[in-house]
Amino acid sequence: MRSRLFAVVPREELAAQVAGLDEWVTGARSDVFHGLVRRFAHLRQYAPILLRTLEFFPDAGAGDVPCLEALRVLKEMNADSRRKLPDDAPRTSSRGGCCPWS
Repeated sequence: MRSRLFAVVPREELAAQVAGLDEWVTGARSDVFHGLVRRFAHLRQYAPILLRTLEFFPDAGAGDVPCLEALRVLKEMNADSRRKLPDDAPRTSSRGGCCPWS
């Protein structure tokens, strides 16, 4: 799995991104992150209109961006009033433990 991952995302770039996440999840800025997690059910009420209103684009030359693909799937689910993730939805993995449901 690592070889596939590093073929798409260079090891150094991944390490830099993961290091940056630590500050948001456990560091000085974690209050914001944990506040969002605690208020997820409330925020989820507004996600459909937010996703219909905002349009997200990758950085120039970024290629495929898994987060943007996830937003596209979520927009489709919201439009169709579906709550179950489609079987063909792309799956990526994140570091566990940052959310109660992970």
